[in-house]
Amino acid sequence: MSEDTKKMANTGAHGMKLTFHAHPSIPSDEFVSLIEGLLNSVGDKVNEMGKVLIGHAKTFITTPHGTLKVNLIDTDLGAETLNRLSSPEVEEGEMKFMCVLMGLSDHEVEEIMEGSLENLKGRMELMIEEHEHEHQHENHEHQHDEHEHQQ
Repeated sequence: MSEDTKKMANTGAHGMKLTFHAHPSIPSDEFVSLIEGLLNSVGDKVNEMGKVLIGHAKTFITTPHGTLKVNLIDTDLGAETLNRLSSPEVEEGEMKFMCVLMGLSDHEVEEIMEGSLENLKGRMELMIEEHEHEHQHENHEHQHDEHEHQQ
C-alpha cells in the first residue's frame, strides 16, 4: 500500500475556459446529458487507468439563460448536477472545466480533458480561451508540496 500512496502524491491539475456555440441549438435536457457525459468520460478514462484517483472533475457553464454546474467526485456515485438553465434550449455560453487527478501529471490531466471534449464537438463548436496551469484558484498543490519535503 505505501508504494501506491507515494504515487498518489503526484497530483495533476488542469483548468480551461471555453466558449461554445451550438448550431442548431441543443434542447436543455440533451445539453445537460452531454455535459454529464463529458465528466463521466473523464471518470471512465480514470477507471481504465487503474492507479489514478479523482480529486475532482467539474464544469461550470454560464449561458444567457442561466447556469449549469456538474461535479464528479466519485465515479460510483456519478455526476452531481445543479441545473439552473431557464431556457428550453442552449445555443451558446462559456464553460469552465477543471480537473484534479491524483497519480498523473498536469499534462496528462490536460490530455484526458481534451480527449473528453472531443465528444462534444459533434454538437457544438468549442473555442478554448485560456488554459490555467499551476492552480490559480486552488491550493491543493501547496498542501501536497509540504508533505513531500518533510522527509
